[in-house]
Amino acid sequence: MAEAATCPYCGGFHPVEAAFCPVTGQRLPSGWGLSTPPKSRARLWFRSALGLLAVFAVGGVYLLVNGTNPPSSADSTVQPPEVAPGDPHDGDAVPSATAGFLPPSASDPSRSIAAATPTTAWALTQAVGLGAPSTTATPYRPGDEPVGRIVYTCQVYRDEARNQICIINADGTGEARLTREDHVNHSYPVLAPDGQNVVYARGVPVDGDLYEIDLAGNARQLTSLPGNEYAPSISPDGQQIVFVYNDTRHQTLWLANRDGTGLRQLTDGSQGDAWDPVWSPDGREVLYAGGADIQLFILNLVSLSVRQVSRLDNLRGRSDWSPDGGSIATYAGPPGDRQIVVLDTSGGNVTFLTDTSSNLAPNFSPDGSWIAFTSYMGNPNDLEDGCEIYLMRLADITLVRLTHNDYCDFQPNWGP
Repeated sequence: MAEAATCPYCGGFHPVEAAFCPVTGQRLPSGWGLSTPPKSRARLWFRSALGLLAVFAVGGVYLLVNGTNPPSSADSTVQPPEVAPGDPHDGDAVPSATAGFLPPSASDPSRSIAAATPTTAWALTQAVGLGAPSTTATPYRPGDEPVGRIVYTCQVYRDEARNQICIINADGTGEARLTREDHVNHSYPVLAPDGQNVVYARGVPVDGDLYEIDLAGNARQLTSLPGNEYAPSISPDGQQIVFVYNDTRHQTLWLANRDGTGLRQLTDGSQGDAWDPVWSPDGREVLYAGGADIQLFILNLVSLSVRQVSRLDNLRGRSDWSPDGGSIATYAGPPGDRQIVVLDTSGGNVTFLTDTSSNLAPNFSPDGSWIAFTSYMGNPNDLEDGCEIYLMRLADITLVRLTHNDYCDFQPNWGP
């Protein structure tokens, strides 16, 4: 097998095991390295030496012109975190200097199953683990396929300290990597309402800040508080961001303008930690998880009054608000058996949509007809690298497996 091969996108040489082109971010096709003759080690080392000489030459010119001033914090390279957030695939990883999450209780929630897990696969992508399509499977209907883009955290290096941000079309095409810093952790991505930018956390849990990146890979820093900022949610009008701030004592909710200015604290930790905020469709309220026994709460952004929504055992976080404002999707259950739950905003009509494997972090499609979520159902025995992104069509509980990788994909967020 070739040690390196010519990239079909940028023309450069990359190791054949590479999943994405490091220059363009595009996913490399399966078996791409086999079509190029192998390059000898000597030739590769020669090319590498030339590349290093070029880098040193450019660096020397830069120092002569610009002196020894260090780059700005937005452009500097952060070393790999020494401590990675616990259970990142759970969708609600919280880097806390104290205890993080309180351990969930051992009780198993009673379930009202809306529909059995289907044993048929829909036509978009092969739903591995769900069985072969039968003659009674729902037929593919043009115009019924999911639309828009989904951003997610992709663990391309199988290293919790080096997660990246990836993006894919909801129909399974166009999979690409957005972030390019191999030795920095990136997580909690969320698409802007116009679908042109992604806000995410960079550097968690060492010194996490919020960044924004466009679809071409150009990033800029938004926040720089002395702690960890993460789990952002963008307001429906695209003008503000609500996020979690961990100052090593509490996890609290904060509000900021889209560019990171105008910081305002919303919770103070007196009622327990708060995390994973989600803006309501009308922009007046924020849904979040928190409290001593981990439940869902709704915060009014004008009065700052809070009301509890859920009363579920083993609830976690990473919830979402339906586009019509009437429903909430979340997940609950003990480790290894977490399931997707839908309830209304008053806490009633609780329905479990899944009842197999472990399923996490649901997120509604912009039209409210689908839910994207993280699931281990295709790889139930691989808790390290077995999570992928799945879609569920709510009208008939049809499932589609969206990503097919040998590493974990998680924390999906759906946008236009």
